[in-house]
Amino acid sequence: MLDLILYSLGESTFDKLESFALQSVRNQYERYPYPAYSEREARIAAKWLTKNGLHADRVIDIGCGRGLWSVAFAMNGSQVTGVDFADASLDIARKMAERLEVSIDFMRADLFGLETSERFGIVFCNGVLHHTGNARAGFHKISPLVDNDGLLVTSLYNRLSPFRLAKLMIRTLGGESIEGKKRVADAVIALPFTGELLSFMGRSQPGPFSSVREYISSDENLVDLLCHAHTSYHTLWEIRQWYSDEGFQRFNTIPFGSMTSAILSNLIFYSGRKTSSVPR
Repeated sequence: MLDLILYSLGESTFDKLESFALQSVRNQYERYPYPAYSEREARIAAKWLTKNGLHADRVIDIGCGRGLWSVAFAMNGSQVTGVDFADASLDIARKMAERLEVSIDFMRADLFGLETSERFGIVFCNGVLHHTGNARAGFHKISPLVDNDGLLVTSLYNRLSPFRLAKLMIRTLGGESIEGKKRVADAVIALPFTGELLSFMGRSQPGPFSSVREYISSDENLVDLLCHAHTSYHTLWEIRQWYSDEGFQRFNTIPFGSMTSAILSNLIFYSGRKTSSVPR
């Protein structure tokens, strides 16, 4: 089992979330555990990982939620640790892992309160950092978990994506509460033109879901995508600098990107490799 020291061990201490993790975000994921996915989509995610060369003997999935990517890595033969701070998400993740007969070590922790002497061939952090109060600090926190010659794989919302306009409209009309934004989002996606618009804005987003409309057919995914309690946005060039500052080399987008993907994608996956010359 992963040798973890959780600074947030006590329930009262954990609930205060005395870090950059936001209580409002945790509350959202306890009510809307994320992501909703099927066994079929887990298998597609496993194939997506293989197609993009993402395999390691030992993987940690930070902010694993309901375990989609933890399960996908485990299906591909990796020894996986999944970390999340929402009990509701972890409960579902454990059930899905059991259903698909894969072994995963799930741990409850806030990433800013996570310390371990272990290192991993892949540190995977998908769609998590931009929901903390300080994405750059979160990136710095998880970078040392990468073993020599290992990969740090992250994904963050793209500051240049036109998808931000939909989120801005929903926040403007729905206010700050998740339920208010959800009512607006439900009304918007029911409009006749929305399917085509979402398909255009999300067509370059990677992952196991065949379309944005399919993805938001569940309340959990709809809330995460369009009604989130807290979101920050970042450019490819900004993230490239983060990887460089933390000593990573061979920076890439996944799939290997272009200027079009850097502008249109709602979410961009990034990877960088830690070389043996970088001190641990």
